[in-house]
Amino acid sequence: MPFSVRSNTVPSPHPLQPRRKIGPAAMKSASGIPCWPSRDPIEEDGGVNLYGFVGNDPIRQTDSLGLKLSSYTAGTAGVEYFSNPNTFLGGYTETTKYANAATITITPVPGNKKCSKLVVTGKLKVTIHINKSHLSYGTTLESDALGRGFLAHERGHESIRALHWNNLKSNIDGVDGNYPCKCAAIVEKAVKALITMNQALSDESSASYEIAAYKGMGLPQSTFDALDVAKSGAQRELAKGEKEEQKAREEWITEKCTQGCP
Repeated sequence: MPFSVRSNTVPSPHPLQPRRKIGPAAMKSASGIPCWPSRDPIEEDGGVNLYGFVGNDPIRQTDSLGLKLSSYTAGTAGVEYFSNPNTFLGGYTETTKYANAATITITPVPGNKKCSKLVVTGKLKVTIHINKSHLSYGTTLESDALGRGFLAHERGHESIRALHWNNLKSNIDGVDGNYPCKCAAIVEKAVKALITMNQALSDESSASYEIAAYKGMGLPQSTFDALDVAKSGAQRELAKGEKEEQKAREEWITEKCTQGCP
């Protein structure tokens, strides 16, 4: 059944709420690491194992182009610069929304009008922006102590985004495949709910990270109020995603769905 149980087993330096896992993905190949004889065409965007293949599950999954939902490696975001001497802001992290980074595609299965193929693809893009107005004149980011501090802080945000994106990938590993048409639509709802949940957890963790970092800096209360509002919004989105996922789970059971078509 492509729906999950709660798990708290993912080690993390950041706050992590209970997450759900879907798909037969919990079952991995016991015979080693299936792989192609050539490198992954999307390089490290597909994960650090350049010879890995479909999450060690070649029986249920196919990926001839190597373009499925990719893991994200923290510490790889590019750095860009902007200038604004009139703000305390040393930098910020720009991250693609998970819902925009992940694409769910449902297509008819040739020769079977009652069957649809569902595939989830996409990759996360993260860019770190550093305010060069606060760097010492004539120095590079790497040689400027303040700049290194800005970068380290933004790398923390990148790690949070990467953590929850990779949780999302883990949640839906194995969901790709053929389903009766009604069931494919239900799985799509479940995947969208998990995207909402992991985005909310990411947003909540990022806001908490900012609050902890800003304490003792003498910033106005309005800064913390705005972050509290962001946390509350993320918590509401998490509750919304959980409700949608539960509804999809119930529909799956009611429709007596299975992965695969007769």
